[in-house]
Amino acid sequence: MTVNYQELFDAVHKRPLMFGLDGSYSSYCAFMMGCDAGNGFCLLHGFREWLVLRLEKGANFSWQVLVLELALPDNQLESPSDPLDSETNSVVVGALFDLLREFFQDRESRGLVKIMGEYIELTSARNGV
Repeated sequence: MTVNYQELFDAVHKRPLMFGLDGSYSSYCAFMMGCDAGNGFCLLHGFREWLVLRLEKGANFSWQVLVLELALPDNQLESPSDPLDSETNSVVVGALFDLLREFFQDRESRGLVKIMGEYIELTSARNGV
């Protein structure tokens, strides 16, 4: 059986309680990480690198932190698991699902090799390699 994860993620976003989630950014991240683990860590392969390319920084951060950086440029959070107020949570969760959708489309059209090549080029240039 093949799962369309974009459809699953859209359903989870629309009805988090149906999937046992409380609607918080951290619960969505946990769900995504579980889906990724259940797919041999290939489902989100390249997502972190793709986010680094968008930010042009943060190669040492997890994708959860990078999404926060993109959604909240003036972020003062210590950790992606810090509680967010309702409005901030809504902004960050919306950004997470928008970014995942864009990433899946970009990975499908350009391919993972191209994304990873650009990531290596960016990080190598920053490290003087």
